[in-house]
Order: sequence, then C-alpha cells, then structure tokens
Amino acid sequence: MDLADRLELQELPGRYGDLIDDRDWEALSRIFVDEATFAMPDQTLDGLEEIREFMRGARHPRTHLMTNVYIDETDEGIVQRFRIVGMRRDGRIFSGRYRDVVVNADDGWRVTQPRVHADAVRGPCRLMRACSPSMNDRQAGNSLGSHTSRTNRSASSSDQSARSTA
Repeated sequence: MDLADRLELQELPGRYGDLIDDRDWEALSRIFVDEATFAMPDQTLDGLEEIREFMRGARHPRTHLMTNVYIDETDEGIVQRFRIVGMRRDGRIFSGRYRDVVVNADDGWRVTQPRVHADAVRGPCRLMRACSPSMNDRQAGNSLGSHTSRTNRSASSSDQSARSTA
C-alpha cells in the first residue's frame, strides 16, 4: 500500500461522517461496496441498500467527528480503525469505535465489513459552558475562563491604582 492509498483511506471516515450529516444516502456508494455487511451491537445490515434504509430511519446526532484513524495490513486484509465522537440533539456526547475491512475497488477504496462498537453516552455536554468567558472562577477551575478572569481582575486593579495616583 502506497502513500496515496493511505491518504485516501485517511479521508474515508471523514467523508462517511459528512455524508451522514448531509443525509446524502445515495452517496454512501462512495463509502461501501454493494455487498457490505455492517455489524452493530444489536443487528447486522446486509448490503448497501439495507445500510441506506437503516440510515434513513436512524436518529442521527448533529454532527459526526471522525478521529484517530489508522490502517493496518493484516491477514484478513486492510483494516481501518477510527473513533467517532458526536453530540446528540439533547447535548449529550457519545463516542464509538469503528473497525472496517476495506478493499481497493475500481472506483477507489470502499468498506466491505464495517463494525461499530458504541461507547457510553456522556452528558449533558459542559464543553461550551467551560469555554465561556462569563464563567466565574469556581466553575472554571484551571480553564481558559479562570485565566481570563484573573487577567481582567489584575488589569482592573492596575487601572484603579493608576487613577488613585493621578
């Protein structure tokens, strides 16, 4: 496998996530072979059409972020692993792991045997509040908000000292 193949494989999970976010079910043929078998914890989907039908009816998160992508050449063939992190509509964060067997088809790399394992849902999401400059120091701890608050207090004290000496 050369670098061009590895680059195309690195992009495949991101393209998959974007297609789901865009609800572009027909374009899933750019991700999966027609005879793909998609294994999930509670069911297995046989073939691209069954995968599309499942995707049409599934409750999808706001966005899919694919990360930690790596490719291994194994006795089973080329195996791609990556993580998914997403935010559900209720603000809870979820993650999962994919392990895909991929093949180099006539029209590029495609997934033949995707397998997903869902991790626990975490929530509600506190990430946005932790980054908010309006948080007080007790809530922010050592975060950027805490540093910003100390900086603003120091500047305010310096302004007061300068005014009292003037």
